Amino acid sequence: MVARYPLLVFSRDKQRLVRYVKNYIETEKFAAGCIFEIVPAKKEFSLEEVKFIRHELIIVGKDPRLFVLHDFETASHEAQNALLKSLEEKSGVAQFLLLTTAKEAVLPTIRSRAKMIDLTDNKIKKAASVRVKEFYKRLAEAKTPTFLNDPLLANLTSVEAAEFITETLLYLRENQDFSSRQKADGLKRALRLLEVIVRNNVNPQLAVDGLLIYLWKHYKMIKK
Repeated sequence: MVARYPLLVFSRDKQRLVRYVKNYIETEKFAAGCIFEIVPAKKEFSLEEVKFIRHELIIVGKDPRLFVLHDFETASHEAQNALLKSLEEKSGVAQFLLLTTAKEAVLPTIRSRAKMIDLTDNKIKKAASVRVKEFYKRLAEAKTPTFLNDPLLANLTSVEAAEFITETLLYLRENQDFSSRQKADGLKRALRLLEVIVRNNVNPQLAVDGLLIYLWKHYKMIKK
């Protein structure tokens, strides 16, 4: 049997992920009865979903099966580790599509065993956008945290908060105002917040506000 690499499919846009799956099924011509789309029963992709996959893989069939794992960014580390064995041993009888809106939430052990399909627009961001740079300029000049009322931050959804923090990471890497230690601290804090946001374990608005207050205090320290 031909080995099939698991595919880790990434996009911030869930509709784009859905379209990719539809096109993939049509192109690869999987039989209808061999397609399993698995959506977390709760907020987190858990061991229960992995047990279901393992149960289905026990059944021997002549046709290859397709397992589409939705919302994989919510998978617990325990569930991801439990899935590893199936990814490694069943590549000849099953194709796995791991759909995620946050590739940084996927364990390195999973990423190393999968082929990354990045559905991001061809104009991949390598620098923070102008509007984010202008926002941080206002933040740096603020004497009080009035920047929290900026329209850019109004009613942030989890996806919008994740995008803003991703741009903040780019901005911090470019910025020369911070010392190496301050920059490292800011990057670590932003990465931690990004992970909890994509797992829906925190209010996205409060998470972003907390990060901005932290960075604003650092700017105030620089000016002293």
